[in-house]
Amino acid sequence: MALDHGAEIANAVARRFVLPTHRQGGQAQFIKRPVPQEQNNLAPLLDQLRNRLAKQFTIPDIAAMAHMSPRTLIRHFKKTTGQPPQIWLTSQRIKQACRLLETSPANIESIALSCGFKTPETFRHHFRKQIGTSPSMYRKAFSQTAAQ
Repeated sequence: MALDHGAEIANAVARRFVLPTHRQGGQAQFIKRPVPQEQNNLAPLLDQLRNRLAKQFTIPDIAAMAHMSPRTLIRHFKKTTGQPPQIWLTSQRIKQACRLLETSPANIESIALSCGFKTPETFRHHFRKQIGTSPSMYRKAFSQTAAQ
């Protein structure tokens, strides 16, 4: 599959079948969670946040971007995404880090900072908590060079 369609497609198919190329026993499954589509009036805000993951956002910052009070933002955000804003942001940062670990030769510290984590240690903590393995083990299992 990787030879015919590339490592990124092979990894996406492997995750779709929950059959990563090399997976440790305690590692979490890689299942994408779609954002509900019902009257998603926060879609432009979510896109803005996704495009600026390296920036640190507070709830008041995000509320101002959405032209809402912080309390209203949290309520609408949770209704739309199923998560509070800060948890959603961390999740998006981890997804971006996964893409970079699969495709970029950058070191883990650079990836952590480019995805909005203040320290590599914080990144490793959240990565292991959400994905179930370390960033380096994830890279070994899913990097384009590992899939070839």
